[in-house]
Formats: sequence, structure tokens, C-alpha cells
Amino acid sequence: MKIRTRAAFAAGSFVAIAAAPLAAQAGVLDTWNLLVFGDHQISSNVEGRVLVRGNLTGTGDVGTRLTPSGNFVGQDTLLVGGNINVGNIQLQAGNLRRTGTRTGNINFNGGGSDIVNASALATANSAHTEVIGISNFLASQTATNTVNIPGGQPAGLTINATPRPDGVAIISIPGGIFSSGNVQSLNLNFNGATSVIFNVSGTSVNFTGANFVGQLANASNASRILWNFNAATTINVQRQLTGAFIAVNANVTNTSTIIGTTAVNNFTQNGQVHVPLYTGYIPAPGAVGLLGLAGLMVGPIGGRRRR
Repeated sequence: MKIRTRAAFAAGSFVAIAAAPLAAQAGVLDTWNLLVFGDHQISSNVEGRVLVRGNLTGTGDVGTRLTPSGNFVGQDTLLVGGNINVGNIQLQAGNLRRTGTRTGNINFNGGGSDIVNASALATANSAHTEVIGISNFLASQTATNTVNIPGGQPAGLTINATPRPDGVAIISIPGGIFSSGNVQSLNLNFNGATSVIFNVSGTSVNFTGANFVGQLANASNASRILWNFNAATTINVQRQLTGAFIAVNANVTNTSTIIGTTAVNNFTQNGQVHVPLYTGYIPAPGAVGLLGLAGLMVGPIGGRRRR
């Protein structure tokens, strides 16, 4: 069954889109596989690079897909702004850079170094500010689709994206859809969209149903899908999730794999975090500051699409 969506565009925005420059520029979402802005308790593995602003505890593997490890010599692949108190961490490539103390064993399997430097916390603080700005900007964008929880119990739902002329679809979706008994599975029809942004409402979100299928289950699409949990404070992930997972204010626990860039507050990691990293639409440099101007109507202008 295909879900009904409501399309909406801001009047007069098409010309602005055409005039807005689109530039490819590296940022935190296509550099780090996992960003934790509070504390990180790890008991699984992360395929890419990890940044922790707070403390790191537990046992796990970091950088399992950073191969060959020789390509990452001299690079920081695990960065911790707080203290480290771990049982055993397998760092498969690159360096550990930390500001706080270290207790426990870290195996530098890629030949990296343990570097103590105040820049680790400074880098984490900068990343935190950047991701907050991205999340707030995306949450302010005019939705091109609105998804509602169905009243009946279908076999599955397909969300049909409605892209803007710049190829970006902004979809408003309730967090309750992921635990609704009326939603057994979710699929996505891109309809030509190059980036799909899901602005998810709700403060407490539980992924206990609605299995991702089809295009939403295709790991290669994670680089152009972003789930923005701008208002969430608690998230429990018990189903595999594909796409960048942005929840800067949420305490997150996962028991299932997250495929894509992940940026959260506190993270209890009991499931894997995979690449690919997100390379889709985000705000252009300086665009986030426009949100503070009184009376400004934020629309598609000011964004950039990265490839």
C-alpha cells in the first residue's frame, strides 16, 4: 500500500533555488561515522571514524572498514574530548587523539599513536556546534511531503518523495510511526530526489516495528537519506535503520545496526554503526546564521547539495 502524502512548496522559492550556489565541501557528517556529543558506552563496532565529546567506556572495535590501514597513517580515527575508561578497544587504523585521561587497553592495530592534546575537545565542540546548526536548519525547511500514521493495518507503506527543483525532498514524519502496530514496513520511492530529509517529530521515539524494506533497506542509499530527530530526547533503536541519524539532544540506545553517519547526545551502543557516510544536502556555510534574523522565511535557499 502506498502512503498518502501532502505536497507543499514555499511561494517564490524556485527562483531562489536556482540562484543559490551548490558546493561540495567536507564537513563533519561526511568525515565521522559516529559523533557522540555526550558520553559513549560501546559494546559493538563502528566501521568508520569516531568522535566522542564526553567520556568513552566499554569494549569494542573502531574503524573496521578503514582499509587499508596504511591509508590512515597520521589521521585521527578515534577522538575523545573527555576521559577514557575502557576494557579493550581495537583501533583498526589511525590515531587516538584525546584531551582527558586514559584507563584500559587500546590496541593500535593499524600502527597509530595515542596523542594527548587539548585540540581533541576543541574539535568535538566545533563539531557539536556544526551539527546543531544543520539539524535546526533542516527542521526549519518547508516540507514537500507530510506522512501520517494510517488508521488501518496495511501490509506495508511506501513513502513517495516529492523533490524540489534542486532535487531535495523534505518529508515531515511522526516518530510514532516506527512503533505503530498499523505499520509493518516502510519503503521509499525517491521519485528522482537526490537527497531525502526526514524531519521526525516527537520527543520519545522507539524503533520497535516498521521494518525498512526496498529502497529504505538498501545500504547504498544511506549517503543521501537523513533522519533529523530535532526534538527527540530519548530514542531506542531495535530495528535496522538506513540513513544518517541525527539526534543531537537525544539519549540513544541501539540493539540493531545503524547504516550511515550517526550523531547523538549520549549513546549506549549495543549494535553496529556502519558506513557509508552522508554526502547529501546540508546548509551552505553561513546559512545557519540566517535563522537568527527576525522575520526571515527560511526556504530552500542557502542549502547545498554535496556529491
